[in-house]
Amino acid sequence: MAAHLKKRALAEFTRVIQEEKPPEPKRLRLIQKPPPSVPPVQLELHTAANSQEALQSLVAFEQHLPVDLATAENAVRGLLDHFYKEKESFVRVKVLLVLAQVVKTPGFNAAAIVDDLLNAFKREVSHTVSSQIMNTLLVIGKLQPTDRKLHGQLISVANEKLQDTSHLVRCKCLELIGALASCDSTSPAEGESDSLLQVQKMLCSYTQDQDARVRASALRALASLHERGILLDMYVYRQAGGALTDDYESVRLHAVKLLWVMAHLYPESKVTLKKSKEKIRLVDDTFVKICNMMNDLSWKVRAEAAGLLGSLHLVSPRFLEQTLDKKLMSNMRLKMSAHERQKEHFQSGEWASGNKWADDAPRGEVDEDDVSLMSGGACGAFVHGLEDEYLEVRNAAVDSLCELASHKPSFANQSLDYLVDMFNDEIESVRLNAINSLRKMCQHFSLREDQVEIITSGLLKDFNHEIRESVHNMFCCATLATTNGLRDIIFALLDNLKRYPQDRASIWKCMQHLGEHHPALSLPLIPELLSVYVFILVYLSCQVYAAPRRAPPSPLSASNTRTSQCSHVL
Repeated sequence: MAAHLKKRALAEFTRVIQEEKPPEPKRLRLIQKPPPSVPPVQLELHTAANSQEALQSLVAFEQHLPVDLATAENAVRGLLDHFYKEKESFVRVKVLLVLAQVVKTPGFNAAAIVDDLLNAFKREVSHTVSSQIMNTLLVIGKLQPTDRKLHGQLISVANEKLQDTSHLVRCKCLELIGALASCDSTSPAEGESDSLLQVQKMLCSYTQDQDARVRASALRALASLHERGILLDMYVYRQAGGALTDDYESVRLHAVKLLWVMAHLYPESKVTLKKSKEKIRLVDDTFVKICNMMNDLSWKVRAEAAGLLGSLHLVSPRFLEQTLDKKLMSNMRLKMSAHERQKEHFQSGEWASGNKWADDAPRGEVDEDDVSLMSGGACGAFVHGLEDEYLEVRNAAVDSLCELASHKPSFANQSLDYLVDMFNDEIESVRLNAINSLRKMCQHFSLREDQVEIITSGLLKDFNHEIRESVHNMFCCATLATTNGLRDIIFALLDNLKRYPQDRASIWKCMQHLGEHHPALSLPLIPELLSVYVFILVYLSCQVYAAPRRAPPSPLSASNTRTSQCSHVL
């Protein structure tokens, strides 16, 4: 048995390792199928027995747009032929709608059908069809941006139809003039400035039209001229200012936008106030008028006005500061010299008997707007915007306040309290917008204790992770005024860490930046944060400075040394 075991122990064993081959990746066989041979779509209006079948054929053809060039050419001829024969106006309108899409086919000569459309336009009786013809002509004119002769022809027809009784036709004519008018297409015989001024005055005249839709179209046409690089005249500013009191929302909305455009074109021009005859800068006057629109009945107008205020960076500081106070400041009231007051009394013709001129003369009620540079409705514009019932208006007001404060450090300090109050807004998006806006303004001010309390009391406990992280990022950039404010933030962040442990990376980053930016405020908090006595820290610091320079000890011996020193002090 022993010999058998010895023989087995001396036996040579061999090990064979068989490596399994990794499975080969599956190969996908991609087969590119040829595109299905779809027969070209043909518009067969000649087979329609009545108007309903023709309308169905037009709808079916419209669903297959765009088409190739050959199909488009055949379809255009069929559409024009059916347009002349069709009696129902709704079918002719549909024909023109399809035609306006077909002419956009690349390579198609859209100018070739202008004469046919103009002839049909002159004979057309239906106002709806006439407006649609004008819309198709507008599409063709935009497709030919360099054909000045065509533009002049279309504008001449539009000028003739501006006296139409239908608002649809007048609106489309004004839109065409605003989109195609230029110095080359209006009146080539006259000078460039004269022709453009005539076009602008003609458009301004329709801001007094009896139909509100025409008035809005005229203002849109003036804005289109500006978008195309044509300089608007100062005459437009007076007309746009008068449209702010219109009864219809769309007119006021476009008037506000046009005033904003004029403020960027002529910011330093002088305008005369109607009642006081005082001259102020145009950008200041525009700012006051847009601020006054913050009290508009329509929330869309208020939101647009609040959004446009932020881009008026050249406004004077006294007008800007008045937007945060609902009461008219004394520096916004007109000051008259003694000679001016005596002249006013003399011109009034009031009877007075006494030693002083006009001492007991009766005086009428004086309107506040007559003795101020800023209307009473424009005072506290941002306060009204931040307290608005619609979140769109509040968001726009916060954005404008942040943008203006970024360019005006003094205004940033004054608007800080109003922006911090927005942290308690009921809408989550408004709170988030206010936090991000305050972060952009942090370089201009220091946070006080009461402001820190408002921020940390609710926002760091918010369930939304995005809001908590935004607050952390804001504290990374913020400057604190007192040590107590820094202490409140630190303990609020520790409480945040207990509630939401997933925020640890953001909180650690915030702590790091707070310490880097506030070394002087952090030093008094070290004993409280490390839970040690002050005299221990003083003694250890003295020992460190008094100790001779020598080789650094090992970590174990260093810890033993510090332990013995602390026990000796205690």
